[in-house]
Amino acid sequence: RGDELPAGSEFGGYEIVRMLGAGAFGAVYEARKLPLGKRTALKVLHREFLRQTEVVQRFLREAQIVAQIEHPHIVGVFDVGVFDEQPYIAMEFLDGESLADRLKREGTLSPEEATDLLLAVMSAVAAVHEKGIVHRDLKPDNIFIARHSTGSTQPKLLDFGIAKVRDSKQALTVTNAVMGTPYYMSPEQAQESKHIDASSDQWSLAVILFECLTGRCPFQGDSLLALLNAITAKPIPRLRDVSPAMPEARMADEAQK
Repeated sequence: RGDELPAGSEFGGYEIVRMLGAGAFGAVYEARKLPLGKRTALKVLHREFLRQTEVVQRFLREAQIVAQIEHPHIVGVFDVGVFDEQPYIAMEFLDGESLADRLKREGTLSPEEATDLLLAVMSAVAAVHEKGIVHRDLKPDNIFIARHSTGSTQPKLLDFGIAKVRDSKQALTVTNAVMGTPYYMSPEQAQESKHIDASSDQWSLAVILFECLTGRCPFQGDSLLALLNAITAKPIPRLRDVSPAMPEARMADEAQK
């Protein structure tokens, strides 16, 4: 893009170590907070958007949203600011990999592992909903499996860039824009409904669990239009039709025995 921060440079009191990844609106760097040298994940908005007020507001609002919610399964934010006209968000640095990378490497997770991982993420999403916030972009790329020095792992929910705040008086969504990642969209999100609530995130979590267990999303399409049509009109596929190896569901009374 031509606006990457070079390794060794200083930015807003941070020393850039390396770029970790880049998206449509910003890049994330491994950095060290000066003078302590504390490892930090630094998210910086691309310069091309500095004159787009709505994009800048949405970027900074992500930090405000995450700062409201202290939860062990949500990435921590401890600084936000503007340096050389570029807004930035400083977050806790996480070692590990995304759920997307894990699925790409292993294909599927066992039912036990998938359940444990998603229960932690559901706890985080519930905390988000309690604050009147809808994430709107739940997907394996935004679930990070942090690895600690002890060898234990901890799922972390990331990226609140297109989150919706309930009853917000200021609309920060581009009109007629598709907000979210198509494979994980709920039917109402696929229809560009303005009335997106917590149930939309719940749908996305179910899609993620389906993918963890089967290695594919429940709905497919050769084009964006075909995919959105499948989500809104086709019946939900049965898990065991896609993956016959899945164990049979148990009745509630059997589970209690």
